Amino acid sequence: KKQANKSTVRFRSRLMFSSCFVSGFFILGMLGGLQPALGVTLMPGDILVADAGLDAVFRVDPVTGDRTIISDPGMGTGTNFTSPRGITLDQSGNIIVSDRSVPAVFSVDPATGNRTILSNSANGSGTNFILPVTHKQDASGNILVTDDSPSLEVLFSVAPLTGDRTILSGMGTGSGTAFDAPHGLAVADNGDIFVADIALDTIFRVDPVTGNRTIVSNAGTGSGTNFSNPFDIVIDDNGDLLVTDSVLDAVFRVDPDTGDRTIVSNSST
Repeated sequence: KKQANKSTVRFRSRLMFSSCFVSGFFILGMLGGLQPALGVTLMPGDILVADAGLDAVFRVDPVTGDRTIISDPGMGTGTNFTSPRGITLDQSGNIIVSDRSVPAVFSVDPATGNRTILSNSANGSGTNFILPVTHKQDASGNILVTDDSPSLEVLFSVAPLTGDRTILSGMGTGSGTAFDAPHGLAVADNGDIFVADIALDTIFRVDPVTGNRTIVSNAGTGSGTNFSNPFDIVIDDNGDLLVTDSVLDAVFRVDPDTGDRTIVSNSST
């Protein structure tokens, strides 16, 4: 059995892309050069990272920074990743990974690294993914996936048991301004879904039942510095939105009621 490669494997990344928030800590995944983006999430005692440059999922010790490969072409069985981006944990503790190039949503056994495709053109019914960006899970365990292909530009809901794909918002589902390039997303405690659109430089609120889209913050809604490429979004313990902007190299705090934007971290803050 291949031994986990610990500490010596380096991420291929530099600029801010993905993020998660827990217990007052804001954790950023990074993006570098032409390498695809990293996804980050937390599991008990560890940070999980999806690295699209190495086609791998890492476990990172938050105290020492030691990196252990959980799943890659040499670790675990199943279809290989080719551009893993989004990463979360499901309710059973399995690692859920969305891959932009396969394109598919995987389930990964954290103990063995074995990869199982949950949803793609051969698994589950509904409109196929084309360019899935990232995902989060709602309170029912459904996997919410953004797809920014010019022929889709939608938010999917994926049933975790069957892999069936339903367009939750976009392409005629839901009212309001249409998505142009939906990327990062976050799910509020009340079920509302917030989506960052990098083409419109806009944060949307999506009704989880109707798919209706409401603009929360952009150049015309809310005060403060305008977004330039809002990539990912998380919700802090106070209910505010934390948005990473990969062009401004900044983290914004956004009031979800007013849309007001405050830069909380950048090169000068």
